[in-house]
Amino acid sequence: MQKIQLDSIINQKPNYKVKHDDKVWLLVPVDKSKRSDDTVLKINETAAWLWENLSEKASVESLSIKLQEKYKIDAGKAKKDVEDFLNDLGKYLK
Repeated sequence: MQKIQLDSIINQKPNYKVKHDDKVWLLVPVDKSKRSDDTVLKINETAAWLWENLSEKASVESLSIKLQEKYKIDAGKAKKDVEDFLNDLGKYLK
């Protein structure tokens, strides 16, 4: 994946979804036959929320603004959190 820029447009790969079980959030392949320890990723609630907001194409900037509004955090922290999320989950994005 290319380096993330403020105006980068990204969205999730459609073959992954978020599952929530008790207090655990997981990003898993939709196809159960492709699930393994290498393909299931434990994420936090914020990452799950960001993932759901990538069901349609979005920019880093638009995600940062939404995150800032939702969690009442400053713009710099929101941007860094979005960039970290996108860099960590790059293989799950298109």
